[in-house]
Amino acid sequence: MKFDAIEDRGWPGQTGRVRAIATQQAALDALRSVTRDIFLLASNSADLLAEPQVVDQIEESLLQATDHALQMAQPSDSPRQADLGNYLSLVRRLDEFLQQNASRTIHHSAELAREFGVSVRTLNNAVVIVRGLSLHRYIRLTRLWNVRQQLVQGGTEATLKAIALANGFWHMGELRTLYRDLFGETPQQTVAAARRD
Repeated sequence: MKFDAIEDRGWPGQTGRVRAIATQQAALDALRSVTRDIFLLASNSADLLAEPQVVDQIEESLLQATDHALQMAQPSDSPRQADLGNYLSLVRRLDEFLQQNASRTIHHSAELAREFGVSVRTLNNAVVIVRGLSLHRYIRLTRLWNVRQQLVQGGTEATLKAIALANGFWHMGELRTLYRDLFGETPQQTVAAARRD
């Protein structure tokens, strides 16, 4: 999504600056729900995104959920605020690393933290602050999205196991469960739908 202008929405903070904002849990949960619904729509009905009025409605839903989350928000004065720029940089480096090393299984968080020269706590805090998930959940989510993208872009029943292994999933039953819970369909259903399109 690329919004034309958000300056007039009354959000706290300044343009071009990053700042941690404390929000109410219920409002944050609602924003996450809208975001998840948008991803599910994009995953299951990508053709709808070609219709401008649908995209406009999606953008407005996301903006309204963000407005609601920020309406009563108070800026965080915690020490984490000073680290936010560093956290953003660290998470960008993590994203690049995960993309370049998709098949590499990370057995311990300490191994990954050493890769970036930070403590496990710093790496986990960065991911929690920037992405809203624990380090473990974020890595798993990233790998699941990689599997889905590869399946949609030409995966077959025959290549499913190779794609799973290439993304660090060695237990096909676990992959099937995680995948279905996230995307609402099995990897095999994704392959079948991609072939129909």
